[in-house]
Amino acid sequence: MKPTAFVLAFALSGLFALPASAAERGPVTNLPMPRFVSLKADEGNARRGPSLSHRIDWVFTRRNMPLEVTAEYGHWRRVQDRDGQGGWVHYSLLSGVRHVIVEADLIPMRVKPSPEAEVNAYAEAGVVARLGSCSSEWCRINAGGSRGWVQKAALWGVKPDEIAIFYRTNGLSRRFEEVLRHLEIRHTVIGSVPFYSRKEVKDALAFLCVIRNPRDDQALRRVVNRPARGIGKTTVDRAQELAEREGIPLFDALGRLVETGGAGRSAKRVVAFLDLMAGLAREVPERRVDDAIALVLDRSGTLAALAKEATPEAEARHDNLKELLTSAEDFHSVNALAPDEERSELELFLDQV
Repeated sequence: MKPTAFVLAFALSGLFALPASAAERGPVTNLPMPRFVSLKADEGNARRGPSLSHRIDWVFTRRNMPLEVTAEYGHWRRVQDRDGQGGWVHYSLLSGVRHVIVEADLIPMRVKPSPEAEVNAYAEAGVVARLGSCSSEWCRINAGGSRGWVQKAALWGVKPDEIAIFYRTNGLSRRFEEVLRHLEIRHTVIGSVPFYSRKEVKDALAFLCVIRNPRDDQALRRVVNRPARGIGKTTVDRAQELAEREGIPLFDALGRLVETGGAGRSAKRVVAFLDLMAGLAREVPERRVDDAIALVLDRSGTLAALAKEATPEAEARHDNLKELLTSAEDFHSVNALAPDEERSELELFLDQV
């Protein structure tokens, strides 16, 4: 049996599912093709080709109308409605907030996704409704202020294999992603990026990569000034040139740059950073992986920087780092049952993520 496709959607973003099982992806957005979107404007011109110079073949005149994207080119998307009418529309007229058209007349909207559940309203054919969660056979919609579950087969604008998992806080996606990846079920995260691709998570992992291997120049460039510590791009570029000229790792080149006076006013900051990494390299290998991450987040100043920023975005990034710690704790619990005698827990964790 073919595994069901899943979509992870951040509930507060108002975005919904894409057909994650689709094999083709758009050359511009890298999103699955075909996929559904909605008309964001009251009116949208559909052109014969992807430019303003092409003639208008069709005009969409209904805000929130669901449309199916079948091709991409630059800032243009080829779309069609349920009758197959359409053409090329500028992407600014489209929204990822999902809507559907009710195709059956007076379909019952039930309080639960079950044919025996109580009916709280009926939806007429042709109604455009806001799309909510979906299971394999049911979708929750909002039509004219009435909410309820309807059978998916009665809707146009959602694929039969689309299932959405809504989560209310951004950090929760990690657990779903890991389970779906373990089960080899393809999925797409909507309204955010995959957990281990988030900036703050990648920064924390980059610190660990440098600790494991000081010759990892890519990881070092990522964290040398994160959080901001006054080591600018010019200083790092000079060190990179020195590393390439002398055939040494960037980490060693930073120290050499200070010795030769090439670091200028950043010299003290570079020394402080190198001392920080040297200290972490001594302490981290002896710790379990979750303790190691907690130490890195503290010593690097990452947590302090987020606390100082004190914005909703910073709070969300902090939640993601807490979830990274939870992931490391889970990994340690499993690894402790059958430890690897040849490789450290840190190495195993980095290889997994």
